[in-house]
Amino acid sequence: MEIIVFSGGLGNQLFQYAFYWMKKRVSSDLEINTYSIGREGLHNGFELERLFGIKSGNTSLIVRLVRKILIFQKKKQFQIPSTLLLNLVKLTGVKIIQEQGYSRFNPGYLKPRKGWVLYFGFWQSPLYFDAFQEEIRNLFSFDKLQLSGKSDALVTTIRSTESVSVHIRRGDFLAKDNKNINVPCDKAYYVKAISLITGKIKNPLFVFFSDDPDWVKENISLSNAVYVDWNSGIDSWQDMYLMSECKHNIIANSTFSWWGAWLNANKEKIVIAPAKFVNNVETPDIYPENWIIIE
Repeated sequence: MEIIVFSGGLGNQLFQYAFYWMKKRVSSDLEINTYSIGREGLHNGFELERLFGIKSGNTSLIVRLVRKILIFQKKKQFQIPSTLLLNLVKLTGVKIIQEQGYSRFNPGYLKPRKGWVLYFGFWQSPLYFDAFQEEIRNLFSFDKLQLSGKSDALVTTIRSTESVSVHIRRGDFLAKDNKNINVPCDKAYYVKAISLITGKIKNPLFVFFSDDPDWVKENISLSNAVYVDWNSGIDSWQDMYLMSECKHNIIANSTFSWWGAWLNANKEKIVIAPAKFVNNVETPDIYPENWIIIE
């Protein structure tokens, strides 16, 4: 039995399920486990079932045990006993695979393995599923009928203009325990990206999405813009759908807007992305080759 252990919000869940879907092509005994998502208490829980009908696997006791050991292993005072416990678990025949590095494609992870194998990671690279883009887009096809009236009305505007989504993520990135990992893209990045895309297309309509709309309106005020501030909580997915319907995309260092841009099916799309995706860490395989990367 191979088990993909899910964690994080919607963007990360999409990466993890795409990885699972690719492994499923070669692994006959494979399932997903969402126990970690429930324990994290972050974002909106396991969203793939509600949005796409994707079912979670059973809650395995071994997953619960290993997850807890891995958490304690990160704490200096518990490193030695937790490592010993982890080695004891491995002696029972359970294999534990932890993704090495951020956004680094490793085809070896896709190979099937025998016995009990637990996979912990995010698998944030399009290289895992690039050869099956159409199939992945079909898997993650949002139900437009579930849109709110406001979002539905905006779809018409987005489709009839040279719309450019602009995602600005600040909220959780500014939290104390997150600052060393995720640093929000600064105003200079967005000014540069907007200027760049204005030079490439005529009459752009910028559609702003953010968890801090007041900051956006105060710092990036444009006349040719729409500021989306009505999707939150379990309705946040509507922002991702609206991003995917825009003609072009300016993303944040966030898997949420990464997927908004990747799911955009416009063959002529321009996608602008920040050079730094994770603070102080190289992420060599996070972006498709045709995206424009700027500082």
